[in-house]
Amino acid sequence: MKRIKHYFFPILIVLAVLYGCLKDENEHFASGKQERTERVQDWFVDLCGDFVRVKDGKGEFLPLGLFPNWETQRSSSKGSTVAMEYNLNGLLSYRTRSMNEIATMQTENDSSDDTTFVLYSSTRLVVLENDTSDGFLGFLMTIIPSRSYFENYGAELEDFTYFDRPADFDGTVLYHDLGGNFVNGWKYVEGNVLYTADILQCDTVLESSITPASTTCYTEFIDVDVWISWNTIEHDPMYGKVVVANTMRAGAVMMAKYCTESGGGGGGGPYLPSGGGGGHYDPPPYQRDTLVPPVDNPIDPASITEAAEYAVQYVINHPDCGTKKKCCNKGVNAMFKQLFNSDELEGMFANNMISHWDSTAHWVTVNSLEEAQQLANEGHFVVAGRKEKGNGHVVVVVPGEMVSSGNWGGRVPVVMDTGENRRYTKKGVGYSWTEKGGVKFYKYINFLSHE
Repeated sequence: MKRIKHYFFPILIVLAVLYGCLKDENEHFASGKQERTERVQDWFVDLCGDFVRVKDGKGEFLPLGLFPNWETQRSSSKGSTVAMEYNLNGLLSYRTRSMNEIATMQTENDSSDDTTFVLYSSTRLVVLENDTSDGFLGFLMTIIPSRSYFENYGAELEDFTYFDRPADFDGTVLYHDLGGNFVNGWKYVEGNVLYTADILQCDTVLESSITPASTTCYTEFIDVDVWISWNTIEHDPMYGKVVVANTMRAGAVMMAKYCTESGGGGGGGPYLPSGGGGGHYDPPPYQRDTLVPPVDNPIDPASITEAAEYAVQYVINHPDCGTKKKCCNKGVNAMFKQLFNSDELEGMFANNMISHWDSTAHWVTVNSLEEAQQLANEGHFVVAGRKEKGNGHVVVVVPGEMVSSGNWGGRVPVVMDTGENRRYTKKGVGYSWTEKGGVKFYKYINFLSHE
């Protein structure tokens, strides 16, 4: 017994020291990871702003902004190069199709519910840093598994990294630069890169430019789904992520040409195959002036004024509202739906709307009263809201001249307001709240062109 006690306490001391060392190492690793992400974020915002977009097979931007989720960093490394990867907030799904499916528009059913769609691919921001050189190299990587691979391992797509991929991966990997331009791609068959991939620039998907199948080259279509508005993302044990969407769904088709090395297909560029296919990192300096900045499309300011008039009349005629009851949420939703044909705000109360604007990537905070009015005058959809116990209050900024407000101590934007005893199409925001404390302004980022 004495011998046991003799060894017991030294063992405890050793274990405590080891625990302390591991704890310090983990904390140091976490701190280093956070520091690197902060540097990447500063670099990205300076280069691209808040988001990026990708182009379709015709060289036109898809109507969706992709915002990096900086909380989702995963890392892989090879030699002195570290690859940091971040999920993108924005629902974009690629999948390969046969020529017959595209030509006849026959597709398999994803679900018995027409408003439920499967995310078939994974697109993320990849940023490379090399210890021997300064700066970062950034690009978008899209992993598109083959149909059979997706059916067996679809839920595991998030486990892929730039340098580490499953040895048996079957499918396509595409790369776009941060200007949205296709750079190169690779076709994997059972873990080996057998073909380079090129996206053909064509006006229609059934042009005569389709390459006949041969021993060196063949073509297939890549179907692209874009959700501009959605309700939730659910997790399915087989497919991974499933979108329960609203009505805003857009699509495009790209034509991919796959060639063996002797076939002279796509490829080239700085993004080489890795993981099961090997490869190395030797990128050229990233040229900032090659970027095509994403576009936030304004609409005709007059249409905002007309939508405000429509919304007020809609609320007055609504059986639950009339001329006096609290219906600010219905007025805001009526305007948004009238302008963008979207159910994104449907059924939300004021506090719910504000939470949605705070947490959704395509709603961004407006930092000043002057900016809020200027944006509305330029044709942007700008809202304001303040959470309150029970329920808050929301309004829409409309085009016009700022007005004076004694309560707010200066000039304020003009707004549409359908709150209690308010049916204003254009009045100073000082009439909506007697004090400005807690009131926040947001701008809707509209990726759809209204030209």
